[in-house]
This record gives sequence, C-alpha cells and structure tokens, in this order.
Amino acid sequence: MLFFLQVISIIFLIALGLAVLLRNPTAPSRRALLAFLVSISLWIMAGILGEMDALGMSLLWSRLAFVFPVAAVYSCYVLVVKMIHGTLYAREHRFYLRTLALICLGVMLYALIGNGVVADIQLRQGLAGNIGYDVVRGPGYIAYMAILVAVGILSLSVMVNTARHIKGQIGQQLLIMFYGLLLTLAVGLVVGSVLPSLIGNSEPAGYAFLAGYISVAAFTYVILKHKLFDLRLVVARSVAYVFVLLTFAVLYGLATFGIIQYFFKDERVSLLQNAVYIGLAIALAVTYGPLKRFFDKVTDKLFFRHDYNMPDIISRLGDVAINETAIDTLALRARVILMEAIRPERMSFLIMRPGESTPRLLAAEGGMQLPFMPKLVSQLERHTKSGAQRSSMALSREELPATSELRRLMSKLDIDVVVALKATNDLKGYILSGLKQNGSIYTQKDMQLLSTAADELALGFQNAMRFEEIRQFNVTLQQKVDEATARLRRSNAKLRQLDEAKDEFVSMASHQLRTPLTSVKGYLSLVLEGDAGPINETQHKMLTEAFNSSQRMVYLIADFLNVSRLKTGKFMLEYGEVDMAAVVAQEIQQLRTVAQGRGLKLQYEPPAHIPRLRLDETKMRQVIMNLTDNAIYYSRPGTTVTVELYVRSGQLVFKVKDKGIGVPVAEQHDLFEKFFRASNARKTRPDGTGIGLYMIKKVVTAHGGSIIFSSVEGKGSTFGFSLPLPVKPDTSTK
Repeated sequence: MLFFLQVISIIFLIALGLAVLLRNPTAPSRRALLAFLVSISLWIMAGILGEMDALGMSLLWSRLAFVFPVAAVYSCYVLVVKMIHGTLYAREHRFYLRTLALICLGVMLYALIGNGVVADIQLRQGLAGNIGYDVVRGPGYIAYMAILVAVGILSLSVMVNTARHIKGQIGQQLLIMFYGLLLTLAVGLVVGSVLPSLIGNSEPAGYAFLAGYISVAAFTYVILKHKLFDLRLVVARSVAYVFVLLTFAVLYGLATFGIIQYFFKDERVSLLQNAVYIGLAIALAVTYGPLKRFFDKVTDKLFFRHDYNMPDIISRLGDVAINETAIDTLALRARVILMEAIRPERMSFLIMRPGESTPRLLAAEGGMQLPFMPKLVSQLERHTKSGAQRSSMALSREELPATSELRRLMSKLDIDVVVALKATNDLKGYILSGLKQNGSIYTQKDMQLLSTAADELALGFQNAMRFEEIRQFNVTLQQKVDEATARLRRSNAKLRQLDEAKDEFVSMASHQLRTPLTSVKGYLSLVLEGDAGPINETQHKMLTEAFNSSQRMVYLIADFLNVSRLKTGKFMLEYGEVDMAAVVAQEIQQLRTVAQGRGLKLQYEPPAHIPRLRLDETKMRQVIMNLTDNAIYYSRPGTTVTVELYVRSGQLVFKVKDKGIGVPVAEQHDLFEKFFRASNARKTRPDGTGIGLYMIKKVVTAHGGSIIFSSVEGKGSTFGFSLPLPVKPDTSTK
C-alpha cells in the first residue's frame, strides 16, 4: 500500500510542477517550483528503490536519498526568492543564490561519490518482519545535516522577512509556505536523524520522505486557495476527471461484479454474459458525457464562483468606449464593468494630455487623493524609462522593491495594480486598481483583462476628450461671440449717437446755409434782370452760371436736409394743389441755360391737359430738377435730352431720356441706394454726392408712386416716375 502511495505521489508532484510551468514557461518562480517538486519526487523514488534493492544498487540509491533533499531545500530557497524576483530581493540575493548553489552542489557530490555521508549499508530485519537496509553513517554526516538545516533556515528567514514587509495575498502565501517548510524540516530531522539515533535502527529514516508531503501540501494549498500561479482551471478539470473516473469505477464496477455474482457464477462466458458486457460498455459510453458535464459544472462552481466571461466584458467596454462621449460618465461606466468582473476594493482612472502639469483623476473614490497623482505619474514614467517594466506596463505593487518610492506611494494610495493606457500623441493615462475584495491576488486572467481594457478605454478617453474640447470650444466661442456682440452693441450705440449728432449737424447746417444762399440767389436774379444797372453779355453769362450753381446748391442742401429728416423721423410731406405741367415747365426753363452751356438740346413739349394733384410741390420740384440735371450732366455734347409728361392708364408719368453714359448692368440694382454712384458716373462727375436718386425714390414712394428706370451702358438711360391720379366719384344715376 505504501508503495502505491509513493508512486501516486511522484506522479502527482511531477504533474503539478508541469502544469504550473506550462502556464508560463519563462517565469523563474515556476521553474523553481518544478525543480522543488521534482527533487521531492526523486527523493521519494530513491527511497523506494533503495528499500527494494533495485538492480542490486541499494548503496547508490541510499546515497541518492541524501542528495535529493539538498536539491529540494535549495530549490525551495530559490522558489521563495524568485517569487519576488526583480522586485524585493533581486540584486541582494543574486550573490547568495550563486554561492549557495556552489555549496549545495559540492555537498551533493560529496554525498554521492565519497563515503563521507553514507559509508555503507547493511541488511536488517524490519520491525514488521520485513527485510531492509540500514545506512552506515560516514564522518561527514553531521556536517551534511548542518548544511541541510542551514539552507532550510535561510529559506525560512527570507520568508519571514518578506512577509513582514508585504501585506495582502503574497504575504499570506509566504506565511503558509513558511509553516509548511518549518514542519517539513522539523519532521524530516526527527524521523530521518533523531529517531533512528535513539532506537538504534534506521528503519524510521525510510519514512523521512513523508516530511516532504507537508511542504508539498502547503504549496498545493497556496496554489488552490490563494491562487498562487492561478491553476484553478487545471485543478478544476483534474478534480472533475477524478470524480468521473471514481464514479465509473465504483458504479460500473459494482454493477459488473453484482451481475456476475448473481447471474453468471460458472466460469464459462455465455452469449448472454457477452451481451451484458456489451450493454455495460454502451451504458459507459452513453453516460460518460453527461457525467463529465455534471462534474465540470460542480467544479466550476467550486473553483470559479466569481469568474467572468472576458469576451463579454471586453464587448461591454467597447460599447461604452464607442458610444459614451462624456468623459466622466465613460469613466464611471467602465469602472462599474471592471469592478463587477475583477472585484477590487476601488478603481479609478488617471489621464492627462501632453504638456499638462496636473493629471485628471476620474471615477475616484476613497484613498486615491488627487494631490499625490502628479508624483505618482512621475514615478511611473521613471519606472517605465528605466526599462524595469515590460512594454504592456501592467504593474503590480508586489513586484516592486520594498525600498521603492513607487511602491511606497502606491501603498499610501491603496493601489495594488497600475495598467497604462495605450500611449497616444494626445493622451496618456493609467488604470488604478486597489486590492481585491476577497484578498486574493490578481490572476493572469485579471491582468490580461486590464491590459485589453486599457487599449479599449484609451481610444474611448481620447474620443471623449476631443468631444469635450469641441464642447468647451463651443462654450468659449459662444462666450467670445457674446462678448463681441456686446462690444458691437456698444459700438453701434456710439455710432448711432454719432449718426444722430451728424444728422443734427447736417440739419442745422442746412438751415443755416439756406438763408445766405437764398440771398445770393435773389441778388443774382436782380442783377440779371437789370435792377442794378445794365450788364454786358459776358457778365450776363457769368452771372447766369453763378445763379444756376446757387440753384443747384439750394436743391443739394434741400436733399441733405431731407435725408437728415428721414433719419430722425421728421420727414414730412406738405400737400397742396399742384399743377404739374406748370412745375415741369418752370424747372425745364431754368435748366435750358445749363443744357445750352454744355452743348445739349433740352426738348420738352407741354401736354394739353394735366389734372391738378395733391402733392408736396417743393419736393416734387427737387425730383424733377434732379432727374433732368443728371441727364444733362451725364450726356455727351451734341445730343438731345427729352422730357415727357403725360397721363396713361390712370397714372401721371414723367420721364427724362438721354443718350449719355448709361449705367452698367451689374450696378443697376444698387443705383437708388444712399451714397451709391456707378463707377462710370464717378469718373464723369467726381463731385457727386450719391444722395439725389436716393431722395427721388423716397419722395416718389412717399407720394404713393413708382420709379421708372431703364439703361444701356454707353447708349443712354431713362429715368422718371409715375403717380396715381385721384379716382373721380361715380355721379351717374340709375
């Protein structure tokens, strides 16, 4: 029975070591665990073969039984150091590891080759009557035991010192391993050395290998309960298969045995018996699948009570990263998803833009204070630049040296794991996660989830920050628009004040200028009529030109005054009965001299009968004078300006036709705007004001009339207006 237990133990230990190694073959701690378990297995095997005198080499096997414990104790020490390799004791234990390796190798060679540890073996009668072999100790046996115990104590001291500095999951793992190794050394020393010396029989030493099971049991407990190396899936499936095999062995074994005992007692195999065997085989094949699935579910519930579906988590995070544009909401929703899966005590996100001095802490809660975050970012960047961390930048606090400033800062902020968001030109950041709620460590699956989530969230945060910039830009733009609008309103108010002041000035100046111009015009008229004495032809011509200019000045001042009145709302029409035929004739008569002076013919045929209209005579005179004067000034010498006045379709029509410069087609739509002048008009008459046509349109429109205009550039224009005639009352009787 002991033999089978030993064989099963060897198979279990080697299988456990390989399962750990295959999960991550490059990890030093996993290779060290495999070496430890193989050393224990070889120690057990050497004891078995030594007791069996396999191949007549009991002396060799006995000596190997003293070689492999040294390898087991040394590999245990290496395992403890490598568990915290590159973090707590990397450089400090490099020298000790090499030195101790040389010492242990020398001790192993000394125990194997010479007679210093095992001098010889001798046949003995066992306590239970069995035959075995006693080991004859050599002169170096005491030194061998001292070195073995010293290496074990060294491993124990490393565990104790490390456990005092480390809190959380790794500290619990080291304490359990410490007690397991302590019991292994104590039991192995008592059973393998002290007890044989007391009873004078080395038979108890043959059971010293059982002490190795204590440390193996402690390591197995740490692997399963505290998730060292994260072998839950391997163990869960192994347990499921064991249950399936045991179920088949018990149920079908009993069924087969019972059927044979009660129905087939003779030794001959009948056709019916063969049929029963075939039926059992079919039942075995049919029920294997359901039983395996049943035990898979049971073991999954046992080992994966808080497990999660990684593709589902990544899919949910991807949806949040794509659809959520508010950065704070994105952080909160992502934290909820990750915390449901990994179950840390706290989690937050630290992001910042290049060039920013202060990072942003999103979805933060207790323990993660913002004032310490710039220092944390600085330490993380320094750690990354030093090359101490792999490119994925998934960093666990337990991997850092005890004296590390980054480790101290993470402990202060209750951060257990930091995962860098995928670096971009626009964003850098980190996922900050605290200790897990159940006290376990972050598994390889957890770290993979966080690394994948970091890639998804980096893009999400970057897009959210861009949307935030757009929103902020819109807010800033609106503020600037509001400020510019306010400034523009103030400027417009000032301009209105200036415009009002200008209108007041123009109105005042127009009133003040009209009086002296009226006097000038009156005296010129008296001189021209001979009241001041006779004048010669040259004087008459010059005085006539001065009189016409003063007349145009009067009309120009009237135009400015009317524009001013339009701006101030004081533009009024003074209606009266007006004979338009007489008004037109008088204005044409005054302008004939101007036309003759420019070498033009001014043609006008008075109509036979024009009804009297209620109009503002003064303003209508300005309209007629402006239209005719413009035609004279913009016509070429030797041409004729024709003035028409007639009634048609219930309208009084006045037209002035010339063969002058005309108006360009592209500028005709702006011709009646205030201060606008066509380009060719500005060249022909630079001193124009651009308010004549504007006022003509205002006056005609105020009388309920319409403007008449047509022009061809270079061939002449037609300007005029039409006014509605009063409707006569119907005096007919029925």
